[in-house]
Amino acid sequence: MQRAKNGDRLSDLIELGRGDIHLWYVRTEDAKRKEWLTLYHDLMPGDERERHQRFVFQKDRDQFLIARALLRKTLSRYSTVQPGDWRFQVNEFGKPEIDVTQNPSQLRFNVSHCDGLILCGVTAECQIGVDCENIDRSVEIERLAPRVFAAKEREYLYSVPESLRTETFFRFWTLKEAYIKARGIGMSLSLREFSFDISATQLISVSFSPRIEDRPQNWQFEQPTVPGPFVIALAVDMPVDEKSNIELWEA
Repeated sequence: MQRAKNGDRLSDLIELGRGDIHLWYVRTEDAKRKEWLTLYHDLMPGDERERHQRFVFQKDRDQFLIARALLRKTLSRYSTVQPGDWRFQVNEFGKPEIDVTQNPSQLRFNVSHCDGLILCGVTAECQIGVDCENIDRSVEIERLAPRVFAAKEREYLYSVPESLRTETFFRFWTLKEAYIKARGIGMSLSLREFSFDISATQLISVSFSPRIEDRPQNWQFEQPTVPGPFVIALAVDMPVDEKSNIELWEA
């Protein structure tokens, strides 16, 4: 895994092969200078500006601006399309994709944000889902775990020391969210119908109930680390025996 400390200094287009998985992240507080927020706003078309204005709280408006700017600027690192010119379409479940007329190299992306962090994952050809959570926020584990985790996940969750339980909860949660987002079919998937095994030091594996039409060997999952109180996860529809190259970039 590779981290670029000064991603914004890159000038040449980045080549992205099928096995390459690039994760770009920005800490919200690092990107909130007033003059930068104005530039972010100028990148957005009318519909995104309307969405921006619907947010009641300034914190949410700023986060939306930064997330859209991160997505647009990130995609332009791989294409000659300018950040403000990207067009997007959504499938029937609301998953966004690049307009096909702008995407001959079949770029795929996914964006996630939490309190303090915004994350953008990019691949070529393979679908990707990413998710991030701030583990400093409170969570009602006893109430939520039976509703969203499979039996084996709950068993592992309650086996770890209490000091690690919140982080472990969010490890499972982000993996589930990343998989659902990669599939692009919304919450039609029951969270308890698929289960992750995070007990191994390296490989993260998944299993599916018969009600989910999928195969574990079709997916790769990772949970890289970023500075701060965050847990992140990615899911890519890439066979487990296919070599992948994950790079983590600070935008």
